[in-house]
Amino acid sequence: MKLQSKQTIQSVIAVLLVSLFVGSAQAIQDKPDAAAKTPEQIEADKLNALVIQFFKEKRFKEALVPAKQAVEIREKALGPEHALTLVSLKNLAAVYGELNKHSDAAGIRQRVLKIEEKLYGTSSIKLSDNLSKLGWERAREQNYGAAIELFKRNLQIREAAYGADHKELVPALNDLAMSSQRDGKLAQSIGYFKQMIAIQEKQLGENHIDVAELLSKCAIILKQANKKAEAEDYDARARAIYLSQTNAPDSEAVNLAPHILQGAAILKVQPGYPNGAKQARVQGSVLVQVVIDEAGIVTKATAIQGPGELRPASEESARRWRFKPTIVNGRPIKVQGILTFNFVLR
Repeated sequence: MKLQSKQTIQSVIAVLLVSLFVGSAQAIQDKPDAAAKTPEQIEADKLNALVIQFFKEKRFKEALVPAKQAVEIREKALGPEHALTLVSLKNLAAVYGELNKHSDAAGIRQRVLKIEEKLYGTSSIKLSDNLSKLGWERAREQNYGAAIELFKRNLQIREAAYGADHKELVPALNDLAMSSQRDGKLAQSIGYFKQMIAIQEKQLGENHIDVAELLSKCAIILKQANKKAEAEDYDARARAIYLSQTNAPDSEAVNLAPHILQGAAILKVQPGYPNGAKQARVQGSVLVQVVIDEAGIVTKATAIQGPGELRPASEESARRWRFKPTIVNGRPIKVQGILTFNFVLR
């Protein structure tokens, strides 16, 4: 399969990666209500539409007041357990989350959970989305114990709804894997990754790109757990899958803007300050051009700007970075870009 022109690919990548690395919280659209609405309900609809507009434009501070007002009006006009009241509550929680007011966001989502439990039962799959988002608000508060318990509950609900090896378990397992890693529970994180890999291999096949992505992520955790041999095996399996899709020459590597390249990094290694440069009081920024293969591995790192004494350390550091593979039209592609390392004497 021939790749598109570089310009076309770059535009596609920009859209894909921006959409990927923007926060996961999204304001929820209201569904039209066929019944006649009161003036209060119409006002709430307008406020909620304003919240959605501000949210899409990332104007989160401006979204907060109308989000609160929409909740107050709908609670009074429709009741605290109405579907549209829940929509406004979830929107308010999403705005709090984007403002890094995670305690407030968690409080709203806890309230939503109680309402949903009352409406649908404590084991309903309808609780799943809010359980996941509540869990991540707790994780952002660094309350990993509470987060993991919420994620485990979500996994149990999904297992009961879909079965023990269904692909719908993967999002809940991923929540558990990532939160366990952040909590320093590497063995548990590895176990969840292996469970995801087994499910995706069964559902998608052993050579699917999604399997390769999980293998790459698991390899990073294995390295952190000092399981070097197993990590290398997982890396090799992932690399083989990616390279089986395409293996373009470096000349076809697509340029990524620095902020997109940074956003795609899943492992960042900062260089140490060379002793000689420190003693000589050398400081400054080093720009390193990197070529990243289809598996997200840096194959070339060349310093193109910056003090000579700081370039070798920067190149060595850049070679150890790992990136999420860039996928275009269902296939991984080779990319390149610039990493910047700043050296400041203190």
